[in-house]
Amino acid sequence: MKNKRKEIYQLAENIKKDWPKPLVGALEKFWLETLRDDHKGLISTLVLSILPPHPSTKQKDAAIYLGAASLYRWTAANLQDDLLDDRTTKTINLPLVKACWESAVALSLAVPLEPTGKNFLLKLSLRENNALFSEVKQPKTIPRGILAPSGKSLFLLIAPLHFSLFLGWKKTETQGLFRAGRYLLAAKQLADDLYDYRDDWQNGRRNFAHRGLKRLPEKKELPSYYRRQAEAILQLCGQCRKITKTISPLSKKNCFEPLLKPLEINCRRGLAKINQLESVNHRHPKK
Repeated sequence: MKNKRKEIYQLAENIKKDWPKPLVGALEKFWLETLRDDHKGLISTLVLSILPPHPSTKQKDAAIYLGAASLYRWTAANLQDDLLDDRTTKTINLPLVKACWESAVALSLAVPLEPTGKNFLLKLSLRENNALFSEVKQPKTIPRGILAPSGKSLFLLIAPLHFSLFLGWKKTETQGLFRAGRYLLAAKQLADDLYDYRDDWQNGRRNFAHRGLKRLPEKKELPSYYRRQAEAILQLCGQCRKITKTISPLSKKNCFEPLLKPLEINCRRGLAKINQLESVNHRHPKK
């Protein structure tokens, strides 16, 4: 796995060599952030984790190209987030977003698909763009549905889904990967939104951690609020793992595990602290 990741990085660096120098220099800081994120298992791991037990050279090459594409897609998404955030708008980053997306597309084209597969991935990308569009157009509207939080992070599933189609997975298996991935992304987005729930509210935006709220919770209400959010995240993670077990090519390994574990650990730690605090308050109630 480690050697393949190095090959992914090398391929991604080779693509950058064709960029004009000013663009490469402007990208450097964001690129380093992408590589740090990838070492946490966020990006190229998703593709590498679904390699068959004894992959052919063609399959290994495809994973490397799609892994490199994921690095550019992740970088573009982070840059785009900055552009959509009123507090950190930097329009000079717009050409970088375009260059990263185009590099991701060019790398993905090296892994051929049938027209139906291409159309499936296009629809996935459009769903992501629609989620971003809705967030910008209606910042105070929270989309309905338990999986709605996955919308603007769907780009993370493009490479693994592309690879599953290239490997010739059954339609039900690719669909299972998509459903499991959406549960994971919904959990991840809810965790991110919980971190920003106060700032977003005060800046006139509503995120998925605001569901059911008519106002920001008071201090005494925070334990129950955090408990609800943590339990919701754990349920989403559990559903992701449950679906993944039904996917034959992933029956012995879960490509989402590097992302699931940190989410679950953080939630359980948070719940443990809440339980400890409630136990103390129960034994020593305030007079």
